[in-house]
Amino acid sequence: MRVFIGVALPELMREALSGACELIREDGRGWADDKWVPRENLHMTLKFMGDLPDDAGPDLVSHLAGALRTSSPLTLPMKDPVWPLGGLKKATMLWSTFSDPEGACEALVSTIEDVAADFGVVPDSRVFNPHVTLVRTRHPRELHCKQEAVEFVQGLLGAEPSLSVPDVTVYSSRLGKSRPYYKVLGSARLGD
Repeated sequence: MRVFIGVALPELMREALSGACELIREDGRGWADDKWVPRENLHMTLKFMGDLPDDAGPDLVSHLAGALRTSSPLTLPMKDPVWPLGGLKKATMLWSTFSDPEGACEALVSTIEDVAADFGVVPDSRVFNPHVTLVRTRHPRELHCKQEAVEFVQGLLGAEPSLSVPDVTVYSSRLGKSRPYYKVLGSARLGD
């Protein structure tokens, strides 16, 4: 089974981000046909584990819970509700980005990398940037209504939204014809 570890978003944040996405799709500039993440799938990936044996889920959740006992819950301020990778003129992805001012998220990801290594998963060499993927485009697109989308998010979440991270979730994913389907295998609280 394909497995990843992530942070589930609260319902209000999913509502705000999916509303911003709808504004962009309705702008009529080619965004509607791109690969949007469904509202129920919006999350922050901390570690993609890849294929693991079907019975690995409980052991992974247990190892993760043990490793996270010394980690404190954290709060990540939202940096930009709608960040176009590639810039406003040639965006290839839209993310919602978060700050990690004290490096707590980086430390959390490092702990998760250690757990993943115990399951034979190769560490990621890229620098982790806390984000939620909103869409991947087939072709670079111009983003015209970024400000309206940002204002929509801030209208629901406030001028300085943030994401509380009291736990992490282990998901399995199955690729469907039009989108992936996620199943929660378990979660591990930080600081338990």
